Amino acid sequence: MEKFLIKKMSKKTILYLTAVEDAFNKAVIRSQVFRLLVRFQKISNIKILFLAFVPFRFYFKLNSPFKTFLVYRKKRKEIKQYKTPNINIVFFPFIFPFRRKYFHMKALHLFVFLIQTIPLLLFYLLKENVFLIHARSYPASLISYLCSKLLNIKYIFEMRGFFPDEGVIYGAYTYNSSHYLRWKRMEKKLIQEAHSVIIESQPFKEYVENIYPHPNIALIPCYVDEDIFNFDKDSKDKLRKAFNLNGKFVVTYSGTIGGWHDPAVQCDYFLAIKKRVPNAHFLILTFKQNNNLIHSTMKEKGLVHSDYTLLNPEPSEVSKYLNMGDVGLLTIENLATARKAVSVKFGEYLACGLPVVCTPYVEGAAQLIKKHECGIVVDLDIENTFDQILP
Repeated sequence: MEKFLIKKMSKKTILYLTAVEDAFNKAVIRSQVFRLLVRFQKISNIKILFLAFVPFRFYFKLNSPFKTFLVYRKKRKEIKQYKTPNINIVFFPFIFPFRRKYFHMKALHLFVFLIQTIPLLLFYLLKENVFLIHARSYPASLISYLCSKLLNIKYIFEMRGFFPDEGVIYGAYTYNSSHYLRWKRMEKKLIQEAHSVIIESQPFKEYVENIYPHPNIALIPCYVDEDIFNFDKDSKDKLRKAFNLNGKFVVTYSGTIGGWHDPAVQCDYFLAIKKRVPNAHFLILTFKQNNNLIHSTMKEKGLVHSDYTLLNPEPSEVSKYLNMGDVGLLTIENLATARKAVSVKFGEYLACGLPVVCTPYVEGAAQLIKKHECGIVVDLDIENTFDQILP
């Protein structure tokens, strides 16, 4: 009995923390977090607590609150399947401004966020005997940093993106505003005080080192689960026949539409390809809420319905439909936030047998493409770069 108590007391908890993020709807959370966390289930002396502070607006949509709340409950139940005796999953809603752009918080939003989340985080840190926090993105790292000062707990800063600059792109504030400069100061402090910093590309590492030369920077490319994303020749043939795509050169875009993923930009790159490959067909895999925007953009660009296929697959279906493609499109306009990117879809394209057509602005992915010759780098401003695409 005494040995059992000693063994039980020695078990330590790692807290994986997200905040101000749609943790139960985003496919990337499932692929980049939950499917990796389950690997810890066989480590007997480690307990994992996944804690997500989720803005209340993600629990339902105002235009159909009851129906969308039921959808949320279904997705949350699906996520709970990842629970094991030593992996716990907790979603905690908090009141937050409903407009998407204010997720990149100004002073008042930041105050509302902190007074709701810090007491809860402190509670879980003490209750679960947490010895290390893995904080995903800036808001989670900010409350981890503040709590670490009170409890002397180390945190890992997984940066994910250029949060202050993303706030400018989403219209939350402007460059050189007090809100932007506040986040830039906090960014440096979060990097300095972190036990380690996780980034996904060489350009991202250079960005961090220019802010502060942290001694423990881990460059970890985006993970892709090859048990889910893989090439299936039989599935490819059947689906292309079902969607009448035989004889087409299928240019595929998978992921979010909106923000800096401008459908007009995606369309411009497709049109540049179609100019050289007349039988090119655009396959778009994205979320349903932006279908009207996509259709109107295609029409404005002169494309008709026979030129493209728009699908809204569930996260579990994305790999199946990627198999229909011939190349994967990884294009973002020339923005500061694009420089660090490798993108989750980069690995998913390759795992499903799609060479990647990439802009130079997605610098992290462009470097890998040139090094490993797994696609081409093209630029709308340099027309002859598309000559690499042969009909």
